[in-house]
Amino acid sequence: LFLEILFNIFKNITLESFNQQTCKDFKLLVYHTNLIPLHKKKLFDNIEKTYSFVKNIYIDDMNMYIPEELKTEKLYTFRIDNDDGIAIDFIQKLQDNCEEDIVISISHANKICRISENEYRIASFNIVSNSMGLAYLSTNDKSIMNLGQHQLIPKRFKIKVLNGNGGLQVINNYNVANSFKSKSKLKTFTLNYYDMKKYLIKENYGNLDISCLPILSEK
Repeated sequence: LFLEILFNIFKNITLESFNQQTCKDFKLLVYHTNLIPLHKKKLFDNIEKTYSFVKNIYIDDMNMYIPEELKTEKLYTFRIDNDDGIAIDFIQKLQDNCEEDIVISISHANKICRISENEYRIASFNIVSNSMGLAYLSTNDKSIMNLGQHQLIPKRFKIKVLNGNGGLQVINNYNVANSFKSKSKLKTFTLNYYDMKKYLIKENYGNLDISCLPILSEK
């Protein structure tokens, strides 16, 4: 059941946040283990056929390489989990800020979860090293994955912080790394389904089907 829930979050949150991008000049590389069950592989293969910007890559280990046919003289890369999203102007902002050997950080992000049948909780936060908001323009085959732990990137590279919203982090029962717990207290508020949809559109995350989110086991 949890694989089905995570797939629906990927399809309705992650994939849709890319599908609604204002700039269409990008490829979404979706990395899978070679051990993925055949029926799950067919689901992702169908997504690749439906969405021209998707490319599935099946790997034996955690080496998330860039395929040779996609490498260019200049390559912008960023990383996102399969249950999170990005603002719909995220890629356009990268295109407008092409500076070599500088890490881009769109540090303002939001966390969202579902706490009851018709209630959703959201919190906004700013973290320069937030992995969903970091991107790197490379001219030497490096990608954002080669730069080390995202928490340490600001100490190792020159950072350019952009205004606006970056990532939309989904809190669910299955990704233990995501929660509302933070060293600095997050200001959270609760909205019903329709008001949350309106809020996400206002915050530039697009029209997302948040009904796919599971109800958290604890509020």
